[in-house]
Amino acid sequence: MAKIAQETGFVEDSSQLTDWIRRVTFELAKMKVKRAVEKRDLMVAQAIQTIDDLDKTANLFMGRLREWYGLHFPELDRLVEKHETYARLVSELGERKNFTVENLKNEGVPAKKAAKIAEAASASMGAELAAEDLEQIRTLSKRILELYDLRKRFEAYVDTVMEEVAPNVKALVGSLLGARLIALAGGLQNLAKMPASTIQVLGAEKALFRS
Repeated sequence: MAKIAQETGFVEDSSQLTDWIRRVTFELAKMKVKRAVEKRDLMVAQAIQTIDDLDKTANLFMGRLREWYGLHFPELDRLVEKHETYARLVSELGERKNFTVENLKNEGVPAKKAAKIAEAASASMGAELAAEDLEQIRTLSKRILELYDLRKRFEAYVDTVMEEVAPNVKALVGSLLGARLIALAGGLQNLAKMPASTIQVLGAEKALFRS
C-alpha cells in the first residue's frame, strides 16, 4: 500500500502515509462517537443511571442526617419515615422546640401526625444543640433537598426523552422502568432485537425496580 501511494504521488514517503492513516482513523472514531452521542436512547440511559446515583447519594446523606439530628430529636426518626419530609422539617424548623402543631401543619404535615410529632418534641430525651452544630445539620438537610429537587428534574427529562424515542415502551411500562430496560439492554436497538425470554431476564434484575 505504501509503495502504491508513493508511486501515485499520494504521499512522498511511508511516514506521510502512516500519518494520513492515523488522522483518518481518528476522524472515523470521532464520527462514530458523534453518532453514538446523537442517539437519544443512550441519553436516556445515562439519565436513568444518574437518577440511580442521586438516589444512592441522597440515601447515604439521609442516614447521616437522621443519626446526627437524632442526637437532638431521636423520636422524629420513627415518626417521619419519608426521607424528603424529614430533611425538609429539619431544614425549615431547626430546633425541636419549633416542632409545634402549627408549624408542622404549615409544612404540610397532617394534623394528627403533627400532634404526635409535637408531643414527642416537647417530651424528647434528646440533647440540646449549640447554634453552630444546628447550622451544620441544617446545611446538610438543605443539600439533601437539592438532591431530591435535581432528581425530580431528571425524572422530567427522562419522561420527555422517552416520549420522543420510545413512546410505546413508555406507554407499556412507564418512563423510568422503560429507561432502565433501555439502559440494561445497552440501547433501544438492542432491546428491540431481544427475544421475549431475554427481556424477562432483564425484568428480573433488582436494579430495574428502583423507585
